[in-house]
Amino acid sequence: MFLPQQNAKKTEKTVMTAFKGYCHKEYVPAGMFYDMKNMTADAYPLLSTRKHRGVGNEANINEIAAVDQLYYIQDNKLVFAGQSLQLPLTGVKRQMVVSGAYLYIFPDKVYINTQEEVKKLYDMERVFTCSAGYKMAVFKVPYDWNFAKNYHNGVFTKPPKELLQQTGSRIYTLGDIGISIQSNPTTLYQCTEVEDFQDGKSVDNPITRWTPIDMTCVAIAIYDASGASAEIDGFKPGDYIAISGMPQAYESLNGMHKVLQVKQRFSGVNYPSNTASYIGCSVLVVEGQIHNDMYQFDRSSKNFSIDAVACEGVSFARKVPDLEYVTAYQNRLWGCNSENNEIYACVLGDPTNWRNYETVSSAAYTVSVGKYGKFTGACTYDGSIIFFKEDAIFRIYGTRPSNYQMTMLTCRGVEGNASKSIVNINEHVYYKGRDGIFLFNDAAPVLVSDNLGDEEYSHAVAGGYKDKYYISMQDRNGTYQLFCYDTGKDIWTKEDQVEVAGFINFESELYLVADSIYAVGGKNDYTEANGILAEEESFDWYVETGDLYTEELDNKYIAKLQFRMSLSGKLTILLQQDNEKWEPVYRVTEQKKKSITVPIIPARCGHLRIRLEGEGDFVLYALAMTMEKGSEL
Repeated sequence: MFLPQQNAKKTEKTVMTAFKGYCHKEYVPAGMFYDMKNMTADAYPLLSTRKHRGVGNEANINEIAAVDQLYYIQDNKLVFAGQSLQLPLTGVKRQMVVSGAYLYIFPDKVYINTQEEVKKLYDMERVFTCSAGYKMAVFKVPYDWNFAKNYHNGVFTKPPKELLQQTGSRIYTLGDIGISIQSNPTTLYQCTEVEDFQDGKSVDNPITRWTPIDMTCVAIAIYDASGASAEIDGFKPGDYIAISGMPQAYESLNGMHKVLQVKQRFSGVNYPSNTASYIGCSVLVVEGQIHNDMYQFDRSSKNFSIDAVACEGVSFARKVPDLEYVTAYQNRLWGCNSENNEIYACVLGDPTNWRNYETVSSAAYTVSVGKYGKFTGACTYDGSIIFFKEDAIFRIYGTRPSNYQMTMLTCRGVEGNASKSIVNINEHVYYKGRDGIFLFNDAAPVLVSDNLGDEEYSHAVAGGYKDKYYISMQDRNGTYQLFCYDTGKDIWTKEDQVEVAGFINFESELYLVADSIYAVGGKNDYTEANGILAEEESFDWYVETGDLYTEELDNKYIAKLQFRMSLSGKLTILLQQDNEKWEPVYRVTEQKKKSITVPIIPARCGHLRIRLEGEGDFVLYALAMTMEKGSEL
């Protein structure tokens, strides 16, 4: 005789002890979470809430940089250590670039020397324009002529092969110059020999010998409307300047010229009694050739004049290209301009000069790119300079202009409005492209953000901290989300909805700028010295699983739900079955490290989700679920 038997229920237990972060996709593998807030992979394989950030008291910060201390852009001012400097432009997006001890600010094109005790802004550009009533005197002079020692002896009415000194005077000395007006163009002569002795005896009237100078440069003196010398200041030797607006007699000076000497003054000039004195006038000396200078000979009166000429509108300008993205490498600044489709490098060690194309290793550099489209970012990487477009990467190798080489890779580059997403971490470059977050390591970009799902993000700003890549992005609803990618563990986590304006690394800490300034690593001795005065209080957090047991076609229900965790604060556990509303099933506060079993009222479903939400510090060590299978009905 056989008695009726009851079949044992089919049960299945799943235990998760390794939690692999954020996966916002239709299928979420076990140990990963469809959504989360304020979580981290720092304690992997455990799941925990992130560190409490350190909080500063600065507000309305637009940009941040670090050299010897933190520098902010705040209300169109450069702010540092309780001081501020007013910036020249308003209503612009700025970029700060550090090269050595100097901090450069674009598009203002100004900089500071951070080592100066009293810091001030210096202009990278300089423009001097002559106003109404200004006059100009132009002289031919030799290269490296000594203004302090030698005289300009005016006009020679005939070629001065030899000249006799006057008795008892020393009119001519070695190095003096003069102009012969017997030819057109006029010829500059320089005294190259003085015979002080003849037959071993000193003579009262030594003979001086003069040599024509073929390679001359130009000394320019400017006088204002009152007749006073106008200082052509703001330039330095080696500058390449653009001269424009020259009167017809000196049109050959329009164009680019190298500055040879600045703020020089004639210690002596022979001039007619009916003209202004040029002794002591400020002179700018530039490379250049002119036919005739100020010395003009009137053959009818057999006299000469050195009258200055009107020069209203004449301009002397040292310009810096309009640069959209700037980076520093090997004591040069590099930048790009989309309108001209060009990449530029400044003179070695001199970011005020970008037009010196001499055949020397220190010269400036410019290259045109053939790829259409706007530049989207720039960085330095592995001994090279990289410029991005949305669909291309341009990489420049070399040590000097003569051996610079540029390669172009057609691939997914940096998305527009994501230039601040470019970060170097452990010899790799990470950035936001149109299709997600990419890693670039010499070959081709590799997508690393598949776990972020199909959500579209824009306006990315990123920073690097140890092995982690932090990135703040705006979603399609206009809400900002801060994510963290642990590059060593290949794990994404999601933090909060802070809108980050910028990140900066300083003294082994990462700072982010939002409604205030925050230190990612918290408050400590280093961050406190940089304005981090407090630490965040407890914050809310949550994690939400994807659909569980979707591989089982029959209905099922949760028989037992267990957690091993520690909690400082409060926690609510919720379940969602078959996409119905979330139902709280358990609440707990202040839990030391231990296991808990959640009492569940059985309810059959096709799939379910679990959500843990709370406030305070939380660590999840393990999660176990026991499922009992039902029928297909």
